[in-house]
Amino acid sequence: PLEILEDIRIRKDILQWRDQLAKRSAKQADYAFSIFRRLVQFGVHNGEITQNHLSRPGRLYTGNRSDKIWLPDDVNKFMSVASLELQTAMILALNTGQRKGDLLRLTWTSYDGTSLTLRQSKTNRKVFVPCTKTLKTTLDTLDKNAAVILTNSRKLPWTADGFSTSWGKTAKKAGIENLTFHDLRGTAITILAEQECTSLEIATITGHSLKYVETILDTYASRTKPLAQAAILRLEKSWISEVRKKKK
Repeated sequence: PLEILEDIRIRKDILQWRDQLAKRSAKQADYAFSIFRRLVQFGVHNGEITQNHLSRPGRLYTGNRSDKIWLPDDVNKFMSVASLELQTAMILALNTGQRKGDLLRLTWTSYDGTSLTLRQSKTNRKVFVPCTKTLKTTLDTLDKNAAVILTNSRKLPWTADGFSTSWGKTAKKAGIENLTFHDLRGTAITILAEQECTSLEIATITGHSLKYVETILDTYASRTKPLAQAAILRLEKSWISEVRKKKK
């Protein structure tokens, strides 16, 4: 009943419900609570109830994937056992830095022979991505069996679950653990950072707002050796290179 949601004690009940769910998965518990909170907020917005007692609950899941980056060895292992369809998905992800859902929906009409143009489903932001030589070669040699670029072995569009299952089995076969397809997005961002791309340049490719790109980089960009080496090279060019010990 809606009147129950007006009672502040509902917060305690729903938090307890979330904590029970968390015994199986803290991440899923946070997600379930978030959906419940949004439903209540919808009721407030429409005047069905007067207030939302479920705001600012804090999160139970604190996982951080900032160090989950596909290294060259990981990519080579995956490519050596993957089907041609999944190899294409790997190349597309590494060379565009886009989300899995957007890549699975990417159509041939998005490709003009030199670049890809897409509208991201999560942000509704239009993104223009010039193709690298590797990506262009890959796309130009593909058969156009469907409206979308990425298809399964039956030349049909992937379902989200079907793609995830096939990707997971291939990763396991390659001996790759604790890395997901989504981590390729962070990998692409890290590579761009290693190549000394500015925040504006990275945001242009990934589709993030410039305001938020620094936060994204802090979350995704693993502190890799190339980044550290690049930083030291820049440091050596500064005035500190002239600091020497002086004889007494």
